[in-house]
Amino acid sequence: MVETGSGMAITEAATWHDLGVPFHLRYASGAVTEVTAALTIDPGVEMLMAPGLGISMQGGGSMTAIGTAENRITMRAKSEAWQGLDFLDTTGSFDYVDIMDGGSAEWGMVLEPGTVTIRAANGTAVVHFTGDVTLTGAAYGIAFTFGESIAVGCPRSVYVPPPDQLSDHCRAPPR
Repeated sequence: MVETGSGMAITEAATWHDLGVPFHLRYASGAVTEVTAALTIDPGVEMLMAPGLGISMQGGGSMTAIGTAENRITMRAKSEAWQGLDFLDTTGSFDYVDIMDGGSAEWGMVLEPGTVTIRAANGTAVVHFTGDVTLTGAAYGIAFTFGESIAVGCPRSVYVPPPDQLSDHCRAPPR
């Protein structure tokens, strides 16, 4: 069990290893866990999110989740939908990852719910999707907001807020 939420930020670099059982994330108070350091998720890790939980990389935080074809990384709701992943002026890298059931609620200034939200307020937010990444859940796999919000190698559904004048984003690949 991993306690998250207000006051439960990840403030030091950490690696979550495949222990053979899922990580159950639940919040003690509040529904958003802030990650302000480098968080690495190892191949084979399964993360089960509490309903409404969100994980926000900000203030120098980042998430790297690089699985393998044989040992994918899975992030999904334990029961009801969770908020998803938020990248505010930070970075992320994903490969051989399934991020499912996200986008249950809006992130503060976000215009549309997305399983992954990429937003830049005072800098640049860049998230790399390489290889085989699946996003499911809300109306959008990825939601962009203001500033230089960039997804490299977009998987499936992408939301670009109108008018598209503040961000440089990729488009959903052809099916």
